[in-house]
Amino acid sequence: SSAEKWLRIHNQQEWGDQQNPDNRADLLKFFDYYMKQPIFLEMIKHHAIGTTRQNFPLEAFQMFPMAVPPMRLQIEFERLVEPMERKIAKLKEENAVLGEIRDTLLPRLMSGELMVKGDDE
Repeated sequence: SSAEKWLRIHNQQEWGDQQNPDNRADLLKFFDYYMKQPIFLEMIKHHAIGTTRQNFPLEAFQMFPMAVPPMRLQIEFERLVEPMERKIAKLKEENAVLGEIRDTLLPRLMSGELMVKGDDE
C-alpha cells in the first residue's frame, strides 16, 4: 500500500514529471535542500553506521518517509532560493578572503612589526 512506501509522490504529481530529464536538475536540487535540513540530519545521525568514519547506506533512506511536492512547486522554490544560495556562496568566499587577511596581518600587528596610524599620532 502507498502508506508503507518510503517515497511518497504528491497526489497531483505526475510520475512523468519525475522521469523527465528536463526536471532532473530541479529534482536533485529538491533532494539536496531536503537532506540539508536539521531534522533530516538529526535522523541520519541516529542511523549512521561505523565508528571511525560513519556511513549512511542508501538502503537506510527507506527508514525515513519523504514527501515530494509537485514539480511546479519544486521549480518555484528553486527560483526563490537560488539567488539566496548564490549570495551565501559569495559571502562564504568573501569570508574566507577576510580570514586569510586577518591571519596574515594579526601576527604582524601583535609583534609590532606592523603599526597602525591612530588619532594620537
